[in-house]
Amino acid sequence: MAGPFDHLHVKSHTAGSSNELSFDVLDAARTGLEGKADRAGLISRGAVSVQGGYQAAAASSLADNGEVARRKRVRRTRFLVAAGAIGALCLVLAGLAVNSWMEYQQQRSLFRDEAASLAADASTLLSDIGSFDAVMFSPFDEQSAKTYAGTGNVASDMGDRVAGLEERCRELSARALDDNDTIVVSQLQNCLNNLAAALSAVADAARLSSEVNSEVKRASSTWDRILEADQQARAATEMANSAYTEEKTVAAQEATQAVLVEVRQLESELNQLHSRYESIDLQGQLSYLASREEALEHGIATAEALLAGDRATAKTENERYNRADEQAVQRAAKLPLSLDDTIRNGFVQQMQTYLDRYQSMKTEAAIALESASASLG
Repeated sequence: MAGPFDHLHVKSHTAGSSNELSFDVLDAARTGLEGKADRAGLISRGAVSVQGGYQAAAASSLADNGEVARRKRVRRTRFLVAAGAIGALCLVLAGLAVNSWMEYQQQRSLFRDEAASLAADASTLLSDIGSFDAVMFSPFDEQSAKTYAGTGNVASDMGDRVAGLEERCRELSARALDDNDTIVVSQLQNCLNNLAAALSAVADAARLSSEVNSEVKRASSTWDRILEADQQARAATEMANSAYTEEKTVAAQEATQAVLVEVRQLESELNQLHSRYESIDLQGQLSYLASREEALEHGIATAEALLAGDRATAKTENERYNRADEQAVQRAAKLPLSLDDTIRNGFVQQMQTYLDRYQSMKTEAAIALESASASLG
């Protein structure tokens, strides 16, 4: 059965014929067209494929850029938040530092003001203590004796002032901010310690002065009795010398015996005084009393011999009496008119010890106070 296109060929082999050429040309043309079409299709398909890849890449690139931008925004936000937090923290720390500095300066100013006030009060007290100079340098004159009578209360009041300043100094020590403050407190405390020691020396001197005045009064009374006993002894001697009767001799003997008892009592009192204060030189007074006692004893022995009718013994005892009496008179001539200076002189060295301590402590207090003031600037 013939195909639909069999009519296109007259012969199976028509080489070189017009029909053959025509169809060959057409076939060739068709084939060429189909080849172009195929190439065009290939090109067209390739173009479509490349364009799609570019679009996908572009879309991916845009997505990546958006993510990067987002991340940058996040990082920027985080940075800004962190920077803000750090800035705020720095401001807080700066504020705290400023407040701390201001508080430190305020505390330092308060410390210096209180230290300066304390130094001023200590200086005033040092000046007030200096009012004792007059009595300390002349402790035994009449005016000093009167001044010392009220010194105890004055020194006690000043001691209370020192105690008050010491309490303030302890409180100030607890507020010391640095080594310089500690040094200032130490210098002020040293000043106060020395002021207290100076007042202690004044108090010791006042007690000694009172003690000396009491001893002077007691010794003055004793001395008056010694002088009176001496006069009584002389009167008894004159009575014995003029006693030509037994009755007068007995009276003279009794008078002499009474004087002897008094002399022995006075001698005992002076010995006790010397035992209490070995620095008091009572050798002259005791030597006189010993001579007077010896004379009185021989006077009594003379009277007893006369009453017994033993004139030889009476003569011997009378000669002994005369020698002892002469010695007593000579020793009495060398004695001071009173025991006052003798007693006071015995306390000079002890009083000098208090005076030296008083002066030294005042000087040390002034030096410490000056150092504290210098440290405060």
